[in-house]
Amino acid sequence: MSRPRPVSALPALLAFLAPPLGLSACSRTPPPAPDHVLLIVVDTLRADHLSAYGYPRPTSPALDQLAAEGILFRRAVAQSSWTSPSMVSMMTGRYLSDERLAIPESSPILAEVFQRNGWGTAAFISNDILSEENGFRRGFDEYVLMQPYDADDPILDWIRGRAGKKTFTWVHFAEPHDPYMPPESHLNYRRSPGEPAPELLEYYRKVDAELGLTDFESSVALIQEEIGGYDDDVAYCDRRIAALLGAIEASGQGASTAVVIASDHGEGLWTRVAFHTGQRDAKRDAGEAPTLVNTLMPTHGSQVNRELVHVPLILRAPGLPEGRVVDAPVENLDIAPTLLELCRLQAPRGLQGESLLASLGRSRKDRAAFSHTRFASTLITADGLQLIVPTPLGRCQEGLEIELYDLDSDPDARRNIAAEHVERVHELLREVERRLAKGISGDMREISNQNLKKLQGLGYIDAGTVEAPRKDLEGLPFTELALTIAEHQRPCLERLDAARALRGRVLDEEQRSNLGVLLQRERAPAIRAELQRLLDQAAAR
Repeated sequence: MSRPRPVSALPALLAFLAPPLGLSACSRTPPPAPDHVLLIVVDTLRADHLSAYGYPRPTSPALDQLAAEGILFRRAVAQSSWTSPSMVSMMTGRYLSDERLAIPESSPILAEVFQRNGWGTAAFISNDILSEENGFRRGFDEYVLMQPYDADDPILDWIRGRAGKKTFTWVHFAEPHDPYMPPESHLNYRRSPGEPAPELLEYYRKVDAELGLTDFESSVALIQEEIGGYDDDVAYCDRRIAALLGAIEASGQGASTAVVIASDHGEGLWTRVAFHTGQRDAKRDAGEAPTLVNTLMPTHGSQVNRELVHVPLILRAPGLPEGRVVDAPVENLDIAPTLLELCRLQAPRGLQGESLLASLGRSRKDRAAFSHTRFASTLITADGLQLIVPTPLGRCQEGLEIELYDLDSDPDARRNIAAEHVERVHELLREVERRLAKGISGDMREISNQNLKKLQGLGYIDAGTVEAPRKDLEGLPFTELALTIAEHQRPCLERLDAARALRGRVLDEEQRSNLGVLLQRERAPAIRAELQRLLDQAAAR
């Protein structure tokens, strides 16, 4: 298989863009407000596996056509590399400071704005972690849980039956999520997987030699077959999207419908070595010999490299340009303010995204896109740099260090140049800290057993994405927790959990002094950061 080609600039068919509402004093008439909004989120969809983004396989003819009729955002970034936190961010239009499964009850969400303004709302969801329990049912008149490869009849019936009413529709397809196995009649690339790109094959050989792996040839063949299955799933989903777009046109809604194509995250597809947490250690513990297949990252959830957070974003709406490509970095949390602006609806307070219409009218060299997991945060800049910053947990559990890549010259992020650009690293670090500081806090330590089972079924627990809650530590006395922290022979995470269990407690002077001693003796970066946080909070009381 040859290397994906970078997408070339599609010709703009309109010489100017009607100014977004409230953004310009220009007297041109703004684009007409749509009567219908169709938000299609395709779970686990990498932008660089779409022919619309230059992929050599014709995986996405429907999206190719949609991009030709609308606006393609070349460098869109999801706010996490797995579904729940990414979709919480998309639906609230806000950053997260920690991973979340559920939408906070206090946060208004996109569907509620449409519903309050009299629009009919419906959601058709093929990922059951996006459940009513987790707040994703809010704001929808109809909420239908589906399965990958299900018939489209419920969605088509909704579209055809609401032609005369304003509607907001969220469809969440999940075909590209593993396992990559569409119906037999739709298998194509899995049967003819081809060869990896030369530079990728060279990387495989390097990893194989450095880590002493086995079964090289058969591993490469299996990886190529799995990637072929992924591309088959992408093509299958593209056909489903074509059916929905066809129904919109057939019902006479085409000229009054805004369509957004997005994804919650990408997919690893064996691009780089996985963290030890999860599948690597699990396979080793099960007695499997280390191979490329079980050593490289196959899926998603724990890392924030570009293949996991670079997602497609295409917008077609009445009055907007056709065939436009936007190069500025944009984010999924920009979707909510964009749709509300297009539809002339008042945005709720607290939105942190920016309308995508702003990216059409001027150069956005100051923009940077942000994403976060429990192990690392990342910032991707307009000049092609990607900073990856380990969280305390990433430093503690995986020994991660700060990374900086020039994605324009090193698209696969193989050469860390952080040591060569210290000032730029510090500049970008400050921006990462600003994004985290204003984000919604996490809820991963209070998840229900039902959610734990769902996450296990989706593979997130095995992939090291979700911490098991440690409520057993909450009631322990300070002295016992401090002794656990002090025992350096204990596992790093166990000691980190003991430190976290002190959050929110009122500490007396002696306890603060003891924490200060522990901080002086501590070497693990994650635990040092947690102890400093506890001392800072105590000093602020």
